Amino acid sequence: MFKTILLCLACITLSATAQAELITFDVDQADFIAPAESSGEAGAVIVDDQFASIGVLFRDMDFPTQGVWVGNPNGPFSSSPNVLYSNNGSGSFDYLVRAELTFVDPNNIDVPAYVTSISGVFTDAGAGSTLTAYDMDDNVLGVSTAVSGNMETLSLSDIGEIARVEFVAQDWTALDDINFDGLVSMGADVPVPTMSFYGLVLMMLSLVYVASRRLRVNIKRT
Repeated sequence: MFKTILLCLACITLSATAQAELITFDVDQADFIAPAESSGEAGAVIVDDQFASIGVLFRDMDFPTQGVWVGNPNGPFSSSPNVLYSNNGSGSFDYLVRAELTFVDPNNIDVPAYVTSISGVFTDAGAGSTLTAYDMDDNVLGVSTAVSGNMETLSLSDIGEIARVEFVAQDWTALDDINFDGLVSMGADVPVPTMSFYGLVLMMLSLVYVASRRLRVNIKRT
């Protein structure tokens, strides 16, 4: 019985905490393979649609057809080599981050989606750096502005249906630890199943299991 209670609690925790999608660039995720730390510029990856399977596309704001640059161990942030930079348009990186994230249906990147919260960490972006959120009609929903830009998290939530965001730095920097939550596809206008959904399913199955065991015990006693 005690083990079953623990299982239920674990499922509840899963359903409550596993809703967000966290992107860090030093580990393999979705269709993304992190560059080796010792690989230099040759190991960098141009990131555009590799995270489409979790509902987000990456674009450089100045060179939108070339994606963003991830993994530059020769850069100034050697303690954290696998981070996002902008693209300079010539096949290399630009430290002045101007990156756009657009949310899509994980099953079809041509179908738009939105999220309810978004955050990212600028390593050293400088005061005045911004995270700006837009809705489906390209209206500004909200802006988060860095105070110092030094290892500062910018975040926006509860401002409406966030269809895309722009991270714009005021100084040489990199972007990491991107976190978004509440992905909803506009195709069927229903939430895309996440780990929270499966956590709730596990919780319900556990409750059914507990009830069935009690029923069997009561039948045996009678």
